[in-house]
Amino acid sequence: MTSFAGWKFWVDVGGTFTDGYCLNPSGEEQTAKVLSSSVHKLSWPSQGLSADNKALCIPALRGSGAQFWQGYQLSIVDAGGNRLQQIPIAAYDDQTGQIQWSAPLTEEIVGNAFAIELGSPEPAPIFLIRRLLRVDLQTQLQGIELSLGTTRGTNALLTRSGARVGLLVTQGFRDLLLIGEQERPRLFDLEIQKSRPLYANVAEVQERVLDNGRID
Repeated sequence: MTSFAGWKFWVDVGGTFTDGYCLNPSGEEQTAKVLSSSVHKLSWPSQGLSADNKALCIPALRGSGAQFWQGYQLSIVDAGGNRLQQIPIAAYDDQTGQIQWSAPLTEEIVGNAFAIELGSPEPAPIFLIRRLLRVDLQTQLQGIELSLGTTRGTNALLTRSGARVGLLVTQGFRDLLLIGEQERPRLFDLEIQKSRPLYANVAEVQERVLDNGRID
């Protein structure tokens, strides 16, 4: 079993992109950026489709690692972002950049230029780490050291697209965030409309904070 002891990764997962920085055991630095959807997007090459429509050479993939893309999901996407066909990748040749699949492409796709998406079955941070290590899905990531950060929770809160949240606050300060700093950027507005609070419910806690910051 391969061990990656000594490899250190720092990964930040954002709403659109996931960024990674790593140090190998020799102290050499590497960086990578992938989509947080765990999808690698490519343009359809001008040539390279096999006669049986079951393989495609994509030079841009060369150097990914032996059998790296095997097990990923190949999606053919039209200009409107619609997926025309999805096929699991059965094999990958790193020397030529050729991916192979079992079922032939549909007639709608053959002879036309579309976008290509290679989707990972794993979350974006793991996809990014595999890209930096150049190892396939069958290789276990043993021994790596990972520090992970994300803004997804903050994004979900600000866009109100996540679960409902509550606020725990010291008793007597229920309206603290509603009152805010009393700033009035439009001083002479007669009807001020405040933004809806981020929390759905408030629970007051019987406590007090002493002058040294200790909670009593």
